[in-house]
Amino acid sequence: MNAAANDSLGLCVFGGSVTNKEVAFAVESVNAALGTALTPGFWRELGEGVLRLEHRFNHLAGFTHEEDRLPQFFYEEPVPPKGYTARFRPEDLGPLYERLHQGS
Repeated sequence: MNAAANDSLGLCVFGGSVTNKEVAFAVESVNAALGTALTPGFWRELGEGVLRLEHRFNHLAGFTHEEDRLPQFFYEEPVPPKGYTARFRPEDLGPLYERLHQGS
């Protein structure tokens, strides 16, 4: 959720190292810059909304779980400099998307 909110606001440069730990600070900064009165709950709502829209777009574009995935090597070959591999496969996210679409 946080990554989706960060990306949609153009804050992906922080990579979550700032915003994931300090959501209240990030929201206060947005409020100070834009003159808004958003609350920390906004961050989660924004992230959830972005994920719902992206999932719906992919569905309407005809992507299946098998097509909407990274190439296999992302799951197997660590990427420098930290040696991370992809953590989530589309089928792992099914429960998340089901929850996001309840009541929408």
